[in-house]
Amino acid sequence: MKKGFLFTFLLFFFIFLRQITYAGPVDPFFLQQYDNRTGLSNSSINNIFKDSENLLWIATWDGLNMFDGNTFHVFNYNKENDFKSIGSNVIQQITEDHKGNIWVSTIEGISRYEKKTGRFYNYFYDRYHRSRVSEQEFALAVDMGGNVYCLNQKTGLSYYDAKIDSFLVCKLPRQNSAIGKLLFDEANRLWLLNADGQLSVYSVSQHQFTRLNSFIEKDVIVDFFYANHQVLFSTASNLLYRIHKNALDRTQLMQVKHNVSSFIFYKDHYLAALSSKGFEVYDENFLPSEFLKEEKRKMQDIRVTAWALGSEDILWYGTDGNGLITIYPKTKSFGTVSTANNGMPYNKSVRAFCESDGDLWVGTKGGGIISYQNFWTDSSQHKKLNFLAPKQLDNNSVYALKKGNDDLVYIGTDGKGIGVFDINTKQFNKWAAIKGHDAYPEFGSVYAIKQDKDNSLWLGTSGYGLIHLRIKRDGQGILSVDFLERFIFRNNNSGPGNDIIYSLADGDNDHLWIGCRYGGLSLLNKKTLVFKTFKAQTYNGSLSNNDVLSLFKDSRNRIWIGTSYGLNWI
Repeated sequence: MKKGFLFTFLLFFFIFLRQITYAGPVDPFFLQQYDNRTGLSNSSINNIFKDSENLLWIATWDGLNMFDGNTFHVFNYNKENDFKSIGSNVIQQITEDHKGNIWVSTIEGISRYEKKTGRFYNYFYDRYHRSRVSEQEFALAVDMGGNVYCLNQKTGLSYYDAKIDSFLVCKLPRQNSAIGKLLFDEANRLWLLNADGQLSVYSVSQHQFTRLNSFIEKDVIVDFFYANHQVLFSTASNLLYRIHKNALDRTQLMQVKHNVSSFIFYKDHYLAALSSKGFEVYDENFLPSEFLKEEKRKMQDIRVTAWALGSEDILWYGTDGNGLITIYPKTKSFGTVSTANNGMPYNKSVRAFCESDGDLWVGTKGGGIISYQNFWTDSSQHKKLNFLAPKQLDNNSVYALKKGNDDLVYIGTDGKGIGVFDINTKQFNKWAAIKGHDAYPEFGSVYAIKQDKDNSLWLGTSGYGLIHLRIKRDGQGILSVDFLERFIFRNNNSGPGNDIIYSLADGDNDHLWIGCRYGGLSLLNKKTLVFKTFKAQTYNGSLSNNDVLSLFKDSRNRIWIGTSYGLNWI
């Protein structure tokens, strides 16, 4: 048995040693693929667009796709619902206007998707003579004001007029040949490339265009791109130029190995998709770079047709036949903070956080408060202190911590009353030590704390209702109760929806939102002391569940309500 154990140990040791010896550098990026096997309607991608709500829209040869981070939603032409579905299944380009409408160019026309109603509006389509698949006949561009422009090879450039829900033709200076590509830059200048290889730039005012400059090369301009806030163009012999920001001159950068179909700027590098297959990577000075070396190798036989930047440093590739490919850094999003001094796992539930003079306080269920000293310093080993009952706290189950405007830290536990830490004197004060506490009704189990501008506190408790009190400090640092009011459930507008309150959130200056377990959402008018309670299933659009666990007020003055069955906002 000993020999067998030794052999097994040595075998695993040498395998481990061999892996260390021969392992190359770790690739710092993840790579993931989505195609028609994972919900995409078609694996041939023409365009990718990320909208203002971080939704990803994908133009394919068979349908418009929207990816919400979890599921693909497919929009197809429906002959039975001709006037409400998208106009064609061959999607070429996607963009967005200032109202959040999604605009799509297809092989046969232009479609607008209205998110609020889920309805499509179609333009330029001939319903009785559906055309054959041909070269791109329509193109879209949106200026910095969110106005939509359409390029139609038959009628030229036009803009969308929302008042009449139609496109009106623009007056452009005469072109020698058909326009092949257009875009607006960040200075709201319109760039046009025509079939003769002339690249022109225009200023725009009231849908009127004035030509600022034109670029013509002996070696014909075949394409242009907008990346890293600048215009680039390529010629028939694969020379790459950069146009100066004043749009008056250009500089030759390099000669690309192959024709480039698109550019994107990602993590301080230019990625150039080649018309044939694969892509090249250059640094900010357009010198070849080893960045994304492994990803470049893996995709050397894949044709990239589109790029898009997602949130959290995600880069999306659209491909010709291989669906969507995404890469993102192998970052460790969540770091673990050790809580036990001996390095052993710490199994106490964490319920509250607070900062006190640069120290991080962690309230736990059963383990008191852990204080990480000087938490913002660049040290991997922070000194830890434990504050426990009965020495510093009334109870070791700490559910709420609040640093007040008055240099006091308020501590809600499962014990009686509320604990207070004086930052100035570094002194813990248990409820029984606060002067005048015994003159008011008993309460405890404080699960939520909010402070008003007058330094008074609103406390949500488990079983004692809503408490309003103020603790004052005299010149000698002695704490006393200035006043205390208690509001309990009375099945009318004089109290909250339940006496178990886990969460509080500020309303406007005169209102307080109260999350009641099993009692719904209550709103207190602090001037009149009148409560209004919102219950689940009482009307269309009411609360999803009466068991309210958490509340949050966002920057748009919306209150988000977390319940044990669904997330709501009001």
